[in-house]
Amino acid sequence: MPRGSKRRYYRINQYIRTPKVRVITREGKQLGVMSVSQALAEAQKAGLDLVEVAPKAEPPVCKILNFRNFLFEKRFKKQKGGRKKREEFKEVRLRPFVSENDLNIRLERIKKFL
Repeated sequence: MPRGSKRRYYRINQYIRTPKVRVITREGKQLGVMSVSQALAEAQKAGLDLVEVAPKAEPPVCKILNFRNFLFEKRFKKQKGGRKKREEFKEVRLRPFVSENDLNIRLERIKKFL
């Protein structure tokens, strides 16, 4: 992986190299610490992939899930995060000596803002 690259690579299924992993199901239930071969058997039984989501943890954390859906959701959340709701501030300035007509116009604007 090139330096400064923010792209994240996940190890899946047979590419997980550690002897023991902590396994979490798709619903978030922990199955505990087990060998990679047992975890792969659980994932195959469910018809899903075993994905290493926290490789630096001790032992590494793997989730049983559909890898394509996982990548799609990550990408969608990233795009959605960029479209944050922007707040608008509007102000109306008044001076001590304002004509009655100007005051009425500004009051109408305040009503529209609210």
